Amino acid sequence: MSVERDAGSLPDDTCAVFPRGAFTQLVTELLLTGGPDLTARQVVDRRTALADFAAEHGWVVD
Repeated sequence: MSVERDAGSLPDDTCAVFPRGAFTQLVTELLLTGGPDLTARQVVDRRTALADFAAEHGWVVD
C-alpha cells in the first residue's frame, strides 16, 4: 500500500486520519523495511504500540 499526499493539500493544523487497518499495514511495511532484523514479536509489539498511540491522538479510526 502506498500513500501519496501533496504536502500542501492539508492546512498546517490538520493531519491525515487513516482507517486502523490501513495504518497498521503501512506501519508494518515501514517496520519491515526499516528494521529487517526485527523478530515477528518485535514487529507486532511496536505496531500495536504505534497504532494505540495513533488512536489516542485521533490519527486512526476503527
